Amino acid sequence: MVKNSYESLKPDPSQPPIEIRTEKTVTEQMYSGEKRIKAYAQAQQLYDNDDVGATVDFLIRLAIGTKGGTPRFSGPRKDALQKAFRAWKKSAGWEEGESFADLLSIILREVKVKGDCLILLDPYLTEGRLRVFAADQITTVYQADFEQWCVLRGCYTEEDGRREYWRQVEGVVMDTEGRVRGYFVTAERNRYGVPMDQAMYLPAASCRRVAYKRKVTQIRGESALLPNRDLTEDTRNLLKAEVSAAKLTSELNLVLTEAPGQTGGAVKALMQGLTAEAATEGTDTTAEELAALLAEETQATKLKSLQGKASLATIPNGATLSNLNNAQRPSAAIRDWRDSLADSNGKRLGVMSCLARGRADNSYSSGQIELAISWKQIEEDQKLLERQVVDYVIDSLYGDVDYVVTWPRQFEIDPSKAEDCKDAQIRGGRSTLQELIGPDWENVLEQQARELAKVRELGLTTTPYIQQKAGAAAAAPSDPDKEYKE
Repeated sequence: MVKNSYESLKPDPSQPPIEIRTEKTVTEQMYSGEKRIKAYAQAQQLYDNDDVGATVDFLIRLAIGTKGGTPRFSGPRKDALQKAFRAWKKSAGWEEGESFADLLSIILREVKVKGDCLILLDPYLTEGRLRVFAADQITTVYQADFEQWCVLRGCYTEEDGRREYWRQVEGVVMDTEGRVRGYFVTAERNRYGVPMDQAMYLPAASCRRVAYKRKVTQIRGESALLPNRDLTEDTRNLLKAEVSAAKLTSELNLVLTEAPGQTGGAVKALMQGLTAEAATEGTDTTAEELAALLAEETQATKLKSLQGKASLATIPNGATLSNLNNAQRPSAAIRDWRDSLADSNGKRLGVMSCLARGRADNSYSSGQIELAISWKQIEEDQKLLERQVVDYVIDSLYGDVDYVVTWPRQFEIDPSKAEDCKDAQIRGGRSTLQELIGPDWENVLEQQARELAKVRELGLTTTPYIQQKAGAAAAAPSDPDKEYKE
């Protein structure tokens, strides 16, 4: 057991000493060994085969965009730092020189689907590039090898007559006080235990594990898709049944009513392109009878026109055939039910129906409200990448520098209404240009000033700047005693 003492808690002599025990963590209880590998496989299946996977991809695209995660440096070295980072991000990946934006997408997807991942940026180990270890590459080594490794590193300590030593929890190495010291990673995949010669130890100071922690005692991350498991399985089963019913209805093009003692096996076989001899094999119909049937011009024309193009259902004479399925697919009830399941899955992922369904069915106001609520989850994903990835990358590359990270902002369903609202906020003093434009607001205004000066220098009259000024002049109140000036 791990004992911790806190200086702020003054011991009471009349009470027994305070002893805080750290029990097994959530990771050790629920996601240990083979259970974790099965959880990875199930989460990957949910991501690959269901609508919830499309929702996850949608969230990733909105969170990162095309230029997401770009730092804007400040200070006397800002131009040099900006140029250096722009050159680095083009081939930031360790494996194939992936761009930095692509790596952010891979990292966020890995965190959502499998719970966590490990990133490493070292001038010697990775040649100054960013390497990503998937969740199933953070693995436990065999206990005998781990104990021998602890002995060689001197991780065993003697305290109060007890022999305490470091321990490992699903690839995470912790000391006797419960602090994370490092991680074991391997090139093998989907292994819940490897020998020491197949693993590599990374100190926690040189790498960073990217994950959402839901509980204090949690060590490894949890997949965001596993809570949606039942709903996504229900959705998949519903869609499979709907597709099967539609396929059966579309293929059932011919119903053959048989007289007692007859069989339609020969006719069905013939329609599949078999010869008369092969069609009559194993049936009561002889080859001569079938040849006689085909000799009739009308029957032969019907069979040949349907040969290889239709499915055949045979029923005995006098039986009643009832249609159990609606031929119109998909039915309205199925669509409504699927939308309901998509809404439930979306709520568990932190988004509303407009993103879970992939469409906006309601008015502008309701769609904008749903998007605003959903954007809180997207901003949380952006801050996860900023605090655990971008900050780690900048610190590893340049050390202590000043910068801000820019991310895509919430888009508007009706841009014209949104721009009118922003103009009203500026006129009413309820917002600033920095809030609306972002951290580059000074650069934007300086660029506009340079462009306006160039327009005036060239004497142009058809640019948006001139039209805007002309409109402002026309709307200004007339004063006969004072000439209106710009």
